Amino acid sequence: MFGHGYAVGTCARCLGVCLLLGTLACDEDGVLLSLDDPPAPPRAVDAHYFAGVVTVTWTLAAGWDGESFRVYSRRITDPDYFLIAEVTSCAEGVCEYRDANVAAGVTYEYYVAAVGASGLETPSSHLVEVAVPMPDPPSVPVAVLATALDGSVFLTWSDDARATADFSHYRVYLEGEETFLLGETDSEGFLDLRASNGETYRYFVSALDDQGHESGGSPVASATPRPDYHGELIYSYLDAPSSSGFRFPLNEQEGPIVHGDAADRHFRFEQDRSGWWLVPGPAAEIHSRVFSTSQLKCGPGSDAGCIDVTSAPAGGLHQPGGRGTVRDHLCASLLGDGRTPLRRGADYQPGIPGGWRGDGVRLGSPAAARQRGPGAPGARGGCSQRHLTPDRGTSDPAEAGRLC
Repeated sequence: MFGHGYAVGTCARCLGVCLLLGTLACDEDGVLLSLDDPPAPPRAVDAHYFAGVVTVTWTLAAGWDGESFRVYSRRITDPDYFLIAEVTSCAEGVCEYRDANVAAGVTYEYYVAAVGASGLETPSSHLVEVAVPMPDPPSVPVAVLATALDGSVFLTWSDDARATADFSHYRVYLEGEETFLLGETDSEGFLDLRASNGETYRYFVSALDDQGHESGGSPVASATPRPDYHGELIYSYLDAPSSSGFRFPLNEQEGPIVHGDAADRHFRFEQDRSGWWLVPGPAAEIHSRVFSTSQLKCGPGSDAGCIDVTSAPAGGLHQPGGRGTVRDHLCASLLGDGRTPLRRGADYQPGIPGGWRGDGVRLGSPAAARQRGPGAPGARGGCSQRHLTPDRGTSDPAEAGRLC
């Protein structure tokens, strides 16, 4: 290459006449010369490493006239440079090439050349050197917990990855037919506001360091958002059977209040001489041990040290007839007292003639029923003598009167 950038080649001769080829001409010795001005060199060439890729960037010279660029590279142990890419377009005056063909622990040099219409190259004024590090990502996040909310899912996980000195942030993925990057966060929590009630979602989390090295994925956590109902009126089974059952529907199209005999109820509300009861339905069970909780669900905005129960225990269930799970803290929270763990009763009488079973949750006492008075939500007919018929265990009107 000449100092002024003139291209050198071989000139074809015919009958002693030098052929002109576009903007190329031959001198008397047959040397091919370019009559073009050399293209302006690339400016501000730089390169950096991130996540297994070296990105080379440069800007356009003031006199740039649509020329393309060639990117050259070599390992510092190589004697020669290699053409690795040709870039033909740039966005808003900034050009970029991402070199993913790099090896960990190796140092590379790069330069960029502008290419004129005749093929003439003008290289950048300097080289850039990049050392590719050995990848050492943070540890995999563990203890991932997905809490189903109303139209959203709240994720939390352990902070083990923060022990890495160069820890940067987390990535949250949604698993399905295809894995989808849902978002990134620098805290051990993520709120998925795009979840729909009734759909089950599966999530996993990874951790990254400040050079983009990503850990493996965490164990998968799943959740199914449900509607969050407040202020629903539920009545005693003997007073209003059609409004005494409750279910936890998956979507807003299904109401929570059902008939006390509905097969899909999770519990129904009843009352006897001992107080008020939540009685599990065919698809529910009550655990025999007390769970101390502070809220129904711990999520965004919860108090510090929030305690909840997010999954049914594997054993210890009271199973008359074999059923799913209604948690004690859940029943209590429905009546507005999530801080009072309730115990399974041993003297409950369901609304079945002659039936005595120990599979209900007592929510209050006769004194509490008197305090609310007849007609109050959840205590309708609380002093009604018909609550204590022979089917309910007594026929003594005087004893029934003591409820009032």
